[in-house]
Amino acid sequence: MRRKVVLTVVLAAALVAAGCGGGGGSGAGTTSNPQGSLAGPDQSIVVAGVEPAQVDFHKNVDNGGRLSLGEVYETLYIADESGQIVPLLADGQPTRIDDTTYDITLKTGVVFSDGTPFNADSAVFSINRVVSPAIATQLADVSTIAGAEKVDDTTIRVKTKVASPLLANRLMTTAMYRPQTTDPTKPDQIIGTGPYKVVSFTPGTGTKITYNDKFRGQKPQVTNVEVRFIPDAGTRVQAISAGEVDVVPEITPLEARGLQNVVATSKPAWSAFVRLNTLTGGTEDATLRQAMNYAVDRDAIVKQVFGDQYASASQCTPLPMGTGGTSTNVKMPYTYDPEKAKQLVNEAGANGRTIEMISSSGAFTEDRAVAELVAQSLNAVGLKINLQYLSPFSVYSAQLIKSQMNAPPMTFAGMVDSRSHVDRALQNYYSSSGPPSAFNDPEVDKLITEATSAADQQAAQPVYDQLLQRACDEAAYIYLYDYKTIFGLSPRIKWEPGVDSFGWNLRYDQMQVYSTN
Repeated sequence: MRRKVVLTVVLAAALVAAGCGGGGGSGAGTTSNPQGSLAGPDQSIVVAGVEPAQVDFHKNVDNGGRLSLGEVYETLYIADESGQIVPLLADGQPTRIDDTTYDITLKTGVVFSDGTPFNADSAVFSINRVVSPAIATQLADVSTIAGAEKVDDTTIRVKTKVASPLLANRLMTTAMYRPQTTDPTKPDQIIGTGPYKVVSFTPGTGTKITYNDKFRGQKPQVTNVEVRFIPDAGTRVQAISAGEVDVVPEITPLEARGLQNVVATSKPAWSAFVRLNTLTGGTEDATLRQAMNYAVDRDAIVKQVFGDQYASASQCTPLPMGTGGTSTNVKMPYTYDPEKAKQLVNEAGANGRTIEMISSSGAFTEDRAVAELVAQSLNAVGLKINLQYLSPFSVYSAQLIKSQMNAPPMTFAGMVDSRSHVDRALQNYYSSSGPPSAFNDPEVDKLITEATSAADQQAAQPVYDQLLQRACDEAAYIYLYDYKTIFGLSPRIKWEPGVDSFGWNLRYDQMQVYSTN
């Protein structure tokens, strides 16, 4: 479904009308306020979202996967409400033995939903599996991990390829599997330690999860969740407006205007950008890539499409300003200047050049509208952008994860992170070995290793600045904007998004259901 590009004043009014403003406590967003009394236990809810492109969390974790299975699996570490990295299945931070050796103590008394104990065997199996060449993981977070071994039942030893003071951050995406797992794409093997377990997973239709009665924590009020796969964003909003579903993630301010119950994270967690292939496809010349950045009016796109919930990119990195490792020292140099863009296009000998561009369709907030505006801006300075929308998400994702020479020339994309550090963006999008990276600069690779392996991360800030500045000069991306996540809720749901509620990662165990009769 195609949605209109609208004016700022309308969007601002939409947010006010929907009550989507203000912030909560540390790391918290707005809180919904349903009418009526708190309903009883064992409530069921329905969620509208996209289908996972991949359900094996060791290969990749995408938006649909988080929505369906984000509370089935758990990891050793997680971000708390303030965005700090804290133990989840680990029992403390990694203990450094030497620069490339770290011991991690595990929590005791944890079991998987089928009764299998969680212990060192599980953690060692999971880490070794995710870094195995046979898995070919798309999780760049683990690229510096060599493997793990068992010390005793509650202790593992992790070996890294380089010094890794950010090891806890990098283990945040590695789901813990049972050692006997052979094919985690089969529903009967999707077994974790989280508060929910899988009832069914039906490709093309949806996922059903229910409370894991072996979970060590408090039983949530919501014990049954049905996730319906609805690929089109507009159709998802129609479903909640009609009372067919209870939760829709990633709605726009305009869509929020028509809903009774809307919440938002207190600060941006998403960044949107266009990945440019620096190696092939007609975008190899840095002069041309700089021209493309000058051609796009970020402020106008934000105002025209989104309103006050979004902010145009102020730095050259695909994560919001304030993320650890970023600083105000590296500013966005590409102010809107179409005349300069035309001049640089001519200097690059690219006037009239046709360049292929792909975008998702309904996977990210207003992705079609933004991609179209970017293409129009580039066409206006002498290029010919052939824009294609890919759907469902699995088709788009298959192109997004292509790297280096295999990546499309231009790819509209978004990146989200809750761990308050730029490390993940560097490993994914700036390192030449990053699965979705189409950027290859040996000097940047060297600086990434130097910065992220420094024992004193504060002292390493000048190195982060240096590598981000170099990448910015190379214009490997068209940096667009940062944005909060807005969720549409049915009138009976009360929930306050936290930092860990980025993107599609909802916390069903924290939701409350009210009786509105």
